[in-house]
Amino acid sequence: MPGCPFLLAETWRVRPALHVFGHVHEAYGSEPVYWDEAQRAWERLCATRRPRARYGRLMSLFGFLRDLFDVQGWLDAARVIAYGVLGVVWAKVWGGENRGCGWMVNAACMYRNTGRLGNKPQVVVL
Repeated sequence: MPGCPFLLAETWRVRPALHVFGHVHEAYGSEPVYWDEAQRAWERLCATRRPRARYGRLMSLFGFLRDLFDVQGWLDAARVIAYGVLGVVWAKVWGGENRGCGWMVNAACMYRNTGRLGNKPQVVVL
């Protein structure tokens, strides 16, 4: 979830069942969010790489090499995979419910940056 770190912290505090926003036109759509350690590890991975994306190719290469030796990044990636596998096993094998989940909906109406309305309305069943 790109954007404001304060809004991210507040959504973690409140953990809404539905969060609707709509400014980033290219990110139109909806996706489930799970308030668990896999989500927290994924957001840590994204947060450490996002600031380097605005620099040139040399810094991107340096960032890539640094990522290869980033132990915390590898641990977070392993957490995302492990919790993801456990979630699938829990839901599919044991028939567990997905508790503690919600929906993030980017309801941007404008299609990309065309200046024209073109995205269809989002419907979410809670």
